[in-house]
Amino acid sequence: MLVSEGISRGHVSPLPAATYTPGAAAAARALRLLSASHHLGRVLLSLQIGEQGPTSVVSLIRCLPGNTSLVVCDRDGLGLEFADTLVRRGAKILHLHCHETAYVQYKVKQWESQGVSVIVSSEDISNGDRAFELINDCKQRGAIDGLFIFATDKEKTPQLETAISNLDSITRIACPNIRYFAVIGEDDTTWRDIVNRRAHDGLPALSLCVDSIHRYKVTGEVNGNVTLSAKGGKKVPILWNNAIIALDKALASGETVVYAHAQARSVSNILKELSKIPGVNITNAATGRTTLEQVGADAGRAREVCNLLERTIGVHIEEEIAPKLTIAQLQNLQKDVEDVEKDPGGFAAYFSEFQSDELEATLDFCILPSLRDQSKEALNAIDSDQEFLCIIPGFEGHQRRLAEVSRRLRMRTAMLNLHRGGDLATIAEEKAQVSGL
Repeated sequence: MLVSEGISRGHVSPLPAATYTPGAAAAARALRLLSASHHLGRVLLSLQIGEQGPTSVVSLIRCLPGNTSLVVCDRDGLGLEFADTLVRRGAKILHLHCHETAYVQYKVKQWESQGVSVIVSSEDISNGDRAFELINDCKQRGAIDGLFIFATDKEKTPQLETAISNLDSITRIACPNIRYFAVIGEDDTTWRDIVNRRAHDGLPALSLCVDSIHRYKVTGEVNGNVTLSAKGGKKVPILWNNAIIALDKALASGETVVYAHAQARSVSNILKELSKIPGVNITNAATGRTTLEQVGADAGRAREVCNLLERTIGVHIEEEIAPKLTIAQLQNLQKDVEDVEKDPGGFAAYFSEFQSDELEATLDFCILPSLRDQSKEALNAIDSDQEFLCIIPGFEGHQRRLAEVSRRLRMRTAMLNLHRGGDLATIAEEKAQVSGL
């Protein structure tokens, strides 16, 4: 009461508050302000309805523990990844219809160890009787909560259309309370009409067309920002986890036919982003040796600098180091990140080094240049009275990979080439005896 009365009379000042408007960008700025510890008082994020309407919240797929989730997939890839997501979302009864590979068996054991009841089937459901048996088997274990069909193999398109049609016809009668009926693939030409008919009849229906699905990162896709649209767009590869995020968004959107594609995001310019921090003036940097502390990014702003580097280029550094970083070091970090994003093309994507001297590549023992001697001597010209450091390459057996290391050594450097295999100690002893070292 005393505090309230003091505030009403103006004797006590309430805590200051920085308020951010609704939106993902504003939320990110608010969190960055909190992490940098530059705020006084409270940081508020407004969730009030503005001119653009209420803040949208994407609802995730939630599974009912007593119901059955049926996942049909033509490959043990994206479908299994999604089944893993269903288990994390509460699914306790799972029916997987796909070819039983070693990876499928591994995933089944993993799910069973988490208390999930899993059955795997692989019958040809383009046959109506087999499709009916599949749905009936699922119902005996629990009411079917969702049916998710992953069509990623273009070679199985003819059988796929019949299988989807069979499942549609059967679930209309046998599963009146099904919550999800979704078909996911790269080309929805085959099943689009089936899904549209279900939507017209007021039944759950979704066709999600995801362009160029890949498990790992590929050229042209950075961090996999997923965008939904009502029509097809440019084909850009998308990762498995982002395809599942797209499925969450598509089911929450209420649309029947949805296309998802990945938006490429360019690497942010580090110096440009640093200049946006209040109190930091990059234009004061006279040379590349200028430190961040000299341009205003002192210890008080170190946490904000660390957050920026981790957010923009994925580099984590300690707060004590941040003010000591130089402009040249940041520029080198920028270049390294940009080089990683480039597509080497051709055989360079598979081989990091090419040996131009075929004879040198076959030698078991060779001399590398160092600070002591920049020249390369022949094996018979080695002076056995000299001290050598013998380097064993960690991988690939390319002596050129260690050239950057040897040039920094103040002693003469020799290296064993292990392309013929064998025991390291034996090979080193043999070469030492031959060269008289």
